[in-house]
Amino acid sequence: TENNCKYEVRTTKYLTINNLIYFAITIMQDLKTRTFNYALVNAKLVKDIPYDAVNREYISQLVRSTASVGANYRAAKRGKSDADFLNKLKIVEEECDESIYFLELLKALNPSFEQRINELI
Repeated sequence: TENNCKYEVRTTKYLTINNLIYFAITIMQDLKTRTFNYALVNAKLVKDIPYDAVNREYISQLVRSTASVGANYRAAKRGKSDADFLNKLKIVEEECDESIYFLELLKALNPSFEQRINELI
């Protein structure tokens, strides 16, 4: 069956428990990799941004918040209950929003980096 979803559930007619588990593990592993890569790409970006008093502070915050996205996602996967898992995912969401905020500030202060930063927002 073709669909627009990046993930394909391996099933013929019925969604089985094994397929559902496989699907969930695939998504979780993909997010683990993506959050790691997000922090890495941001770290590489800030190495190129001019280092001055204002950029230094915003870069520092950006590095912390982008790394926290992945760290908190990993913590969420170890949640002790559904409520704990969801609470930790909310922290991931907050860190993502904070990362975007600092990217927007850096973009406003460093227009020559606009294209690279837009790719991350």
